[in-house]
Amino acid sequence: MNNSICRSALDREYKLLSQLAYESEAYWQYNQSYMDIFKEKYNITVEWIKQYEVRVLEVEGEIAGFWGAKRYKEKLELEYFYIEVGHIGKGNGKLLWKDLLSWCKAQGILEMEFVTSEQVIPFYEKQGAKVIGRVSSEIDGRAIPLLRCKLE
Repeated sequence: MNNSICRSALDREYKLLSQLAYESEAYWQYNQSYMDIFKEKYNITVEWIKQYEVRVLEVEGEIAGFWGAKRYKEKLELEYFYIEVGHIGKGNGKLLWKDLLSWCKAQGILEMEFVTSEQVIPFYEKQGAKVIGRVSSEIDGRAIPLLRCKLE
Protein backbone atom coordinates (compact mmCIF):
# COMPACT_ATOMS: atom_id res chain seq x y z
CA MET A 1 0.00 0.00 0.00
CA ASN A 2 1.74 3.14 -1.15
CA ASN A 3 0.79 6.55 0.17
CA SER A 4 -2.10 5.53 2.39
CA ILE A 5 -3.20 7.55 5.41
CA CYS A 6 -6.15 7.58 7.77
CA ARG A 7 -7.52 10.89 8.98
CA SER A 8 -10.66 12.50 10.36
CA ALA A 9 -13.36 13.14 7.77
CA LEU A 10 -13.95 16.72 6.71
CA ASP A 11 -17.44 18.22 6.85
CA ARG A 12 -17.37 18.93 3.13
CA GLU A 13 -16.86 15.22 2.34
CA TYR A 14 -20.35 14.19 3.46
CA LYS A 15 -21.76 13.71 -0.07
CA LEU A 16 -18.73 11.75 -1.20
CA LEU A 17 -18.94 9.45 1.84
CA SER A 18 -22.68 8.91 1.34
CA GLN A 19 -22.07 7.95 -2.29
CA LEU A 20 -19.18 5.67 -1.35
CA ALA A 21 -21.36 3.86 1.22
CA TYR A 22 -24.18 3.50 -1.31
CA GLU A 23 -21.92 2.09 -4.04
CA SER A 24 -20.14 -0.22 -1.62
CA GLU A 25 -23.47 -1.60 -0.36
CA ALA A 26 -24.74 -1.98 -3.95
CA TYR A 27 -21.63 -4.06 -4.71
CA TRP A 28 -23.42 -6.95 -2.96
CA GLN A 29 -26.24 -6.80 -5.55
CA TYR A 30 -29.16 -5.79 -3.36
CA ASN A 31 -32.37 -4.90 -5.21
CA GLN A 32 -33.24 -1.30 -6.04
CA SER A 33 -35.98 -1.08 -3.39
CA TYR A 34 -33.44 -2.03 -0.71
CA MET A 35 -30.89 0.43 -2.08
CA ASP A 36 -33.41 3.29 -2.17
CA ILE A 37 -34.13 2.78 1.54
CA PHE A 38 -30.42 2.37 2.27
CA LYS A 39 -29.66 5.69 0.54
CA GLU A 40 -32.20 7.50 2.69
CA LYS A 41 -31.42 5.78 5.99
CA TYR A 42 -27.61 5.70 5.79
CA ASN A 43 -27.04 9.13 4.30
CA ILE A 44 -24.02 10.84 5.87
CA THR A 45 -24.66 14.45 6.89
CA VAL A 46 -22.43 17.30 8.00
CA GLU A 47 -24.12 17.03 11.40
CA TRP A 48 -23.25 13.32 11.67
CA ILE A 49 -19.60 14.05 10.89
CA LYS A 50 -19.55 16.81 13.51
CA GLN A 51 -21.32 14.80 16.21
CA TYR A 52 -19.65 11.40 15.87
CA GLU A 53 -16.28 9.98 14.92
CA VAL A 54 -15.81 9.56 11.15
CA ARG A 55 -12.43 8.66 9.69
CA VAL A 56 -11.37 8.11 6.11
CA LEU A 57 -8.68 6.04 4.45
CA GLU A 58 -6.90 7.87 1.65
CA VAL A 59 -4.88 5.90 -0.90
CA GLU A 60 -2.81 7.90 -3.37
CA GLY A 61 -4.77 11.02 -2.39
CA GLU A 62 -8.23 9.51 -3.01
CA ILE A 63 -10.73 8.32 -0.41
CA ALA A 64 -10.68 4.53 -0.48
CA GLY A 65 -12.95 3.91 2.50
CA PHE A 66 -14.27 5.21 5.78
CA TRP A 67 -15.68 4.24 9.13
CA GLY A 68 -18.11 6.08 11.37
CA ALA A 69 -19.18 5.26 14.91
CA LYS A 70 -21.10 6.41 17.96
CA ARG A 71 -19.38 6.20 21.33
CA TYR A 72 -21.14 5.16 24.53
CA LYS A 73 -18.55 5.43 27.32
CA GLU A 74 -16.28 2.39 26.84
CA LYS A 75 -18.38 0.88 24.05
CA LEU A 76 -18.50 1.79 20.38
CA GLU A 77 -21.40 1.27 17.99
CA LEU A 78 -19.91 0.99 14.52
CA GLU A 79 -22.44 2.46 12.07
CA TYR A 80 -20.34 2.67 8.90
CA PHE A 81 -17.42 0.65 7.57
CA TYR A 82 -17.17 0.89 3.81
CA ILE A 83 -14.48 0.40 1.19
CA GLU A 84 -14.80 2.06 -2.21
CA VAL A 85 -15.66 -0.62 -4.80
CA GLY A 86 -12.43 -0.19 -6.77
CA HIS A 87 -10.43 -0.72 -3.57
CA ILE A 88 -12.18 -3.89 -2.34
CA GLY A 89 -9.90 -6.93 -2.09
CA LYS A 90 -6.67 -4.92 -1.97
CA GLY A 91 -5.98 -4.87 1.77
CA ASN A 92 -7.69 -1.54 2.38
CA GLY A 93 -10.27 -3.03 4.73
CA LYS A 94 -7.45 -4.27 6.95
CA LEU A 95 -5.82 -0.83 6.95
CA LEU A 96 -9.10 0.85 7.85
CA TRP A 97 -9.81 -1.73 10.57
CA LYS A 98 -6.33 -1.17 12.02
CA ASP A 99 -7.08 2.56 12.18
CA LEU A 100 -10.39 1.84 13.91
CA LEU A 101 -8.69 -0.36 16.52
CA SER A 102 -5.93 2.21 17.12
CA TRP A 103 -8.50 4.96 17.59
CA CYS A 104 -10.50 2.77 20.00
CA LYS A 105 -7.40 1.95 22.02
CA ALA A 106 -6.46 5.63 22.30
CA GLN A 107 -10.00 6.43 23.47
CA GLY A 108 -10.19 3.61 26.05
CA ILE A 109 -12.91 1.75 24.15
CA LEU A 110 -13.24 -1.84 25.42
CA GLU A 111 -15.68 -3.28 22.88
CA MET A 112 -17.65 -2.48 19.78
CA GLU A 113 -20.82 -3.87 18.28
CA PHE A 114 -22.18 -3.63 14.77
CA VAL A 115 -24.48 -5.25 12.25
CA THR A 116 -23.34 -6.31 8.82
CA SER A 117 -24.20 -8.27 5.70
CA GLU A 118 -23.69 -12.02 5.57
CA GLN A 119 -21.14 -11.61 2.77
CA VAL A 120 -18.58 -9.79 4.90
CA ILE A 121 -18.72 -11.89 8.07
CA PRO A 122 -15.49 -13.74 7.11
CA PHE A 123 -13.61 -10.42 6.92
CA TYR A 124 -14.78 -9.32 10.36
CA GLU A 125 -14.11 -12.73 11.91
CA LYS A 126 -10.52 -12.56 10.61
CA GLN A 127 -10.25 -9.20 12.39
CA GLY A 128 -11.36 -10.76 15.70
CA ALA A 129 -15.09 -9.98 15.72
CA LYS A 130 -17.63 -12.67 16.63
CA VAL A 131 -21.26 -13.11 15.61
CA ILE A 132 -23.27 -12.84 18.85
CA GLY A 133 -26.78 -12.98 17.44
CA ARG A 134 -29.16 -11.64 14.85
CA VAL A 135 -31.28 -8.50 14.74
CA SER A 136 -33.95 -7.18 12.41
CA SER A 137 -32.64 -5.04 9.56
CA GLU A 138 -33.82 -1.43 9.73
CA ILE A 139 -34.07 -1.50 5.93
CA ASP A 140 -36.09 -4.61 5.09
CA GLY A 141 -36.73 -6.43 8.37
CA ARG A 142 -34.71 -9.56 7.54
CA ALA A 143 -32.50 -11.07 10.23
CA ILE A 144 -28.94 -9.79 9.94
CA PRO A 145 -25.81 -10.66 11.95
CA LEU A 146 -24.89 -8.72 15.08
CA LEU A 147 -21.17 -8.82 15.81
CA ARG A 148 -19.05 -7.85 18.78
CA CYS A 149 -15.34 -7.20 18.95
CA LYS A 150 -13.67 -7.08 22.37
CA LEU A 151 -10.66 -4.81 22.47
CA GLU A 152 -7.64 -5.22 24.72
